[in-house]
Amino acid sequence: MTDRKQTILVVDDDRAVRRLSERMLQSAGYQVLAAASASEAIAVAERLQCGVDLLLTDMRMPDVDGHELILVVRRICPHIRTMAFSGFVADDARERNYPILPKPFSKDQLLTAVNEVLDPEVLDPQC
Repeated sequence: MTDRKQTILVVDDDRAVRRLSERMLQSAGYQVLAAASASEAIAVAERLQCGVDLLLTDMRMPDVDGHELILVVRRICPHIRTMAFSGFVADDARERNYPILPKPFSKDQLLTAVNEVLDPEVLDPQC
């Protein structure tokens, strides 16, 4: 188990989903940052560089879709862990190299998925 507090950036244009995800993750001890759009998330990633352990984004947003956001944020910090959630998993799962959690999801489902992505045995200590 790592002794550092992991930081997750949650991105969703739906305020209710964003707030619920924040609360679920905070209750498990994660530090959570939230963004309502891809542009907000990119600004956070640029400001913090490798200070974010996981980008958790909705796949369907009005300004930039989640896949494009992941590509941009990975250019800022190539070692960041990424995960998405979607109400349209069948459409959004096209050969992605990150997990996609189907909406709606329970707290247990979210935490299990996040824990798998943030497995401390595979975290890159450089970033």
